[in-house]
Amino acid sequence: MSAKTAAAVSDLLAVTGTLKMLCLGDAAFGDAGLAALAPGLQANQSLTRLDLEGKVGVAAILALSGAPSLVKLSLFSCPLAERGVVALAAQLGKGSFPALRELVVSGCGVTLIAAEALMQALAAGGGKCLKALRRIKGILNKLTPETFDKLQQQLLEVITTADILQQTITIVFENAVEQPTFCALYADLCVRLSKELPSFPPPAGTDRPVAFGQILLNTCQDEFEGAEVARESTMLNSLKDKEQAALAELLLFLHSSGAVSSKDVMEALITFTVQLEDLSLDVPKAPTLLGSFFGNSVCAGILGLDLLPQLLEGECSVEPKRDFAGAALKVLLSKKGAKGCFEACTEAGFTLGSFLTGDAEFDKDSLPLEKWANQEGFTMLAL
Repeated sequence: MSAKTAAAVSDLLAVTGTLKMLCLGDAAFGDAGLAALAPGLQANQSLTRLDLEGKVGVAAILALSGAPSLVKLSLFSCPLAERGVVALAAQLGKGSFPALRELVVSGCGVTLIAAEALMQALAAGGGKCLKALRRIKGILNKLTPETFDKLQQQLLEVITTADILQQTITIVFENAVEQPTFCALYADLCVRLSKELPSFPPPAGTDRPVAFGQILLNTCQDEFEGAEVARESTMLNSLKDKEQAALAELLLFLHSSGAVSSKDVMEALITFTVQLEDLSLDVPKAPTLLGSFFGNSVCAGILGLDLLPQLLEGECSVEPKRDFAGAALKVLLSKKGAKGCFEACTEAGFTLGSFLTGDAEFDKDSLPLEKWANQEGFTMLAL
């Protein structure tokens, strides 16, 4: 990748709100490339992982001005030596990477002096945020309908940055999944925070303030997708049916309360389904969970069932598509019955064969559509 190409990628990073991971470890990138990429990294609000293994040196680190949403930065085997690592520590100490949780510098020539600089920078840069998060966890642990107003006010006093807000929403999602009976309470908390928290200042390099809704939708995507940590934490893969229902209920409640719109829900689902193949490899349960959420959205009147073929029209093997569609249709069957499900599909004007038939070459190991439909209980639907 040339510096000119890197500058074009930088322009894309500055405006995109969906890109999560950028891997340049196998590209002939170099210091000039990272210098050209730096403005886009500084302006971007969605990128959580950047892989620069073995390709950048000291000059690139000096040019790296920060990345506000970056959670993991891999500089494995980059020829930084002591000077480069100390320069990186200086950037961390300035708070240029407020969301950073994982830094890989093995093979970079880290000396004792460089390691001490890194430790001091990480302690200084993350201390305030960690202290705030400990207090937030304590507040949320005490949250009940009776303490809601008092504790919500305390949260407003603690949430002073976009990073702290993003971490707060993540904790709320985790609590809602673990404590499904309090799902409505946590959703109401998100709604109240969305109304009372101000927009946060725009990151350097952009003139767009960071609003609650933007952070909420990004967090929703992270919780559903889980791609960054799927192989390590397998959160979505380990969710029980009751916990999956709680996560869907939380998002549906946020919609009914006005925190997210039908357009937001649709755009988020499109973001997932265009990468359904890769997503299913990282998180095997993801197509089923997303399909279930779509089915619940249809039953709640948020989205129309006629959108199902559109969501699954991208390049993808048939198995993830069937997992998604099957989960959605099972929700309809459970809530509307066989007759109601059949009528809804007829009204939507599609047949399963139009988008769930396997490719003769690439899906030769998949069941024939009719056999799959019978196995899943969809015999009443047109093939």
